Amino acid sequence: MCWWGSIACLGAIAFRYHRFAVLVKGGEEVLIEAGRIKPEAMRRTHISEEDLFEDLRLNGQLNNPDEVATARLERSGQISVIPAKK
Repeated sequence: MCWWGSIACLGAIAFRYHRFAVLVKGGEEVLIEAGRIKPEAMRRTHISEEDLFEDLRLNGQLNNPDEVATARLERSGQISVIPAKK
């Protein structure tokens, strides 16, 4: 019971204070910006290029990073893709 109470308390604090939430849950990480893959972000997040390209195809229906304005690894673990304007 004490364990669950601690988790609930931390969740309530994270909900109320954004900085604490980022500390506990982490933040998003930009993986592609203006069509350019950010290798350092890929290393930090342990995401391979194969995984990134798979998510580009699945989430953005894109085949090439040049077609991406921004791709982010969200706190949930999913990659969100915003296509570049043509």
